[in-house]
Amino acid sequence: MTIPYSIQFFTDWHTGASLPKGQLNSTVIKDHDNFPYLPGRTMKGLLRDAATQIHAIDPAKVTQSFIDDVFGRTEDQTRNRYDFADTSFTNAEMGQELRSAITTSNKPFLYRTLASTAIEKDGLAKDKSLRKLEVSIPLLLHGEIHGFPEKENYHSMLAHCFKWVKFLGLNRNRGLGRCLIQLTK
Repeated sequence: MTIPYSIQFFTDWHTGASLPKGQLNSTVIKDHDNFPYLPGRTMKGLLRDAATQIHAIDPAKVTQSFIDDVFGRTEDQTRNRYDFADTSFTNAEMGQELRSAITTSNKPFLYRTLASTAIEKDGLAKDKSLRKLEVSIPLLLHGEIHGFPEKENYHSMLAHCFKWVKFLGLNRNRGLGRCLIQLTK
């Protein structure tokens, strides 16, 4: 079974490999057409973490069998190794209609640069601490979960996991990546 979902970002967000480019210390991960996206493996990891936390609080809301069936069983908890589940997550990307409406000349407006620096006790900037981070503007992304098990209550357990994730990407504790993840039709 395929489960479509959407991610609505309300603030700037950053997912990337911390690869420097020019004067930027970290750039947003982009597809071959230079559009930002959220890797499927990132989404799967966020939802696995959410499911594990919810299960620890209320095992009736998210069962261990749901976690094992959707994300794979834990083989070695000390190394975060999992056997493979039949479930796969696609990259979450912008819809085709929006992608088509954006031309090469206005693609740069999908991104901004944020700068930060460390401040010393005396209130002055610490030498060589300036960091520049590329972020994406708030967007609506779409992804799919393929091979989702057709078992009773699994849809509602997945919906609980979606609600648990309220921020994603880098600098979540600084206001980046606030989002709403929902099942779509």
